[in-house]
Amino acid sequence: MISLISVNDKFKSVSAHDIVTKLVNSRFAKGVELCADPRDEEMMKYLDDFVHECKENNILFQIHGDSTLPLDIQKEYLDKLSKYSDYLEYPINVVLHTLPSETVEESLHSSQEYLGELLDHIDTNKIRLSIENLNDSVGKMRLDKREMLPLMMNDERLYMTYDIGHDIADYGKITDLDEELAKRLSNIHLHEASMYHDEIGYDHRPINDEGENFERVLKGILYLKHIKYDGPVTFEYDLFYCEGNTIEERIDSYIYSIDDTSEHLQ
Repeated sequence: MISLISVNDKFKSVSAHDIVTKLVNSRFAKGVELCADPRDEEMMKYLDDFVHECKENNILFQIHGDSTLPLDIQKEYLDKLSKYSDYLEYPINVVLHTLPSETVEESLHSSQEYLGELLDHIDTNKIRLSIENLNDSVGKMRLDKREMLPLMMNDERLYMTYDIGHDIADYGKITDLDEELAKRLSNIHLHEASMYHDEIGYDHRPINDEGENFERVLKGILYLKHIKYDGPVTFEYDLFYCEGNTIEERIDSYIYSIDDTSEHLQ
C-alpha cells in the first residue's frame, strides 16, 4: 500500500515543489490526491505544477473530483486529465461522490445517469472513475457503501474509493465490504472522526494513537491487509485540524501523522 496526502486550495500558499520535496523526504507519504476546481485558473496552475513535480520525483498523483460540476465542464476537465495520464504513463484515479438527493432511489438514478455520461466519454485506460461511499449529511441522502452497491453492479467500468473514516463517523461496520466492491477498490480514504462534536465537519481529523477511534482505524488497516489490498491509501485530513501556526507547519504535522500511521500498513 502507498500512502498519499490529500491536497486542496488550503495548501496553495506552499508550492507544489515544496510539498513534493517533503514527500520525497517522508518515510511513507509518496503520493498526492489533489482536489482542484477546473474553473479556478490559479488551482489549474497548481495542478499542472503538481503533475510535473510528481512525474519528476516518482510521486503518485490522483484527483478528488467534484460531482456537482456541470457535465460539459466535467468532461472538459477529464479530457485535460487524460492528457496528464499520457504524460505520467499510468491511469489517473479520479474520486467522485454519488449525487445527493431526497431518497436513495433518486440518488442512484441521478448518479447512474451522470456517471454513465462520463464513462461513455472518457478513455477508461487513462481515467478510472472511483466512487466514494459517503456518510450522512443534513437534509440530503448520501449513499453509503451498502446503498451504492446497485450503482456499482450496474457498470463494471466503475471503481470504488472506500472511505473508512466515513464508516467510523457513522458508527458503521468496517469489515463488511461487499465482495464485489472489494474487487473494485482503487483507493482508500483514511481519517479520524470526533464522536463528541458540536459542529459540522467532525470527521477528516488527523490520526494519532491517542485519538478516540484509533483502534477502529487500526481495525480498518488490518481489514485491508486481510483482503490483500495493495493500492493507494489517502490520508484525507482537513488541514485546519492539523497542528501548527502556519500552513507549512500544518503540512509537516500532516505528513508526520501519515508516516506514523503508515507503519501499520506495512
